[in-house]
Amino acid sequence: GRVYHRQPSPPKAKSVGLDGQPIHAQARGESAVSHLTVKGDYQVDTEPPTFCTLNADKAFQITWRAVPEVVVRIENFRGAGEYEGEIRVRATYTGEAYRTSKGKAKVSIQVTAASSGSLVSGAFSSDYTGESGKGTVSGSFERCPYVLTDTAL
Repeated sequence: GRVYHRQPSPPKAKSVGLDGQPIHAQARGESAVSHLTVKGDYQVDTEPPTFCTLNADKAFQITWRAVPEVVVRIENFRGAGEYEGEIRVRATYTGEAYRTSKGKAKVSIQVTAASSGSLVSGAFSSDYTGESGKGTVSGSFERCPYVLTDTAL
């Protein structure tokens, strides 16, 4: 079936994976509720728009659209469980690229059945360090619509 997005597609600068390769998302949904806390060089406590995407390479990515933007990427996503994910804290856009800090996040994922697929919820926490500063970050998201496709898994 068709997937309708309430938000416009992100600009090309944001449409690359952590390895710099283009993202070809199989499914993308917006969380019903989300929370993001960043401490250290940034002080953020917000409930920004948050999107989950299952990429063609089977990586599950959650993006908190805040300043700074926070992205958690889980390789070899298999649904509910505990994962070690890669985190990116993306700060000011220089016109060429984002200043990015990185970290390893402990991520907990829950999946519940829904009428048209599944709803994914989860939480993470991590330290981060790099070009955009250092500190700690934690976040959660709830009921992100998610549809497994044959090509995705």
